[in-house]
Amino acid sequence: MSLEKQRVLDWLMEPPFDTVEEIQKNPNYDYYDWFKRGKQLPKITEIIVGILKEQNFEDPSEVTDRIIYASGWVGDKNCIAVLTPAIYSSHVYLASDAIAALGRLGAIGLFDTFVLLLLDKKQEINIRANALIAIATLRHTKSQELIDKMKKDSNLFLVKCAEEGQRILDSP
Repeated sequence: MSLEKQRVLDWLMEPPFDTVEEIQKNPNYDYYDWFKRGKQLPKITEIIVGILKEQNFEDPSEVTDRIIYASGWVGDKNCIAVLTPAIYSSHVYLASDAIAALGRLGAIGLFDTFVLLLLDKKQEINIRANALIAIATLRHTKSQELIDKMKKDSNLFLVKCAEEGQRILDSP
């Protein structure tokens, strides 16, 4: 394993991530500093893509969710193709994080997929919610229409996500 890859793996394992207990031990962890340091690692996107290619989204390793989450913050469009299969994982936390990451990465080609996930009431609520935020983040011509629709949804969580989506659309 290259030194650069080992540095990325070490960086991935830094933050409290896996359990409530772990998060409670360090409730003020600075994720923005973590992202900043990650962006400074040599070959970060190339290494993220390589690690994503090694993942089995149906049998996740200890780094799978971390690499999915991190890719949306420190990766670039090169991550989109290898990250996309994760949105179909039976592990809701992986699929949900992949949707969020893909939205942040600007995966406009997945807009219609995000719409289907959002409107499918059989989908787990966090998947629907992250699809809504991804829809807003992508700023598609249909984003406003979907946000307006979800502001009237019977699920209060989705209404709150629609309000957040509106803030995203209204921001510069």
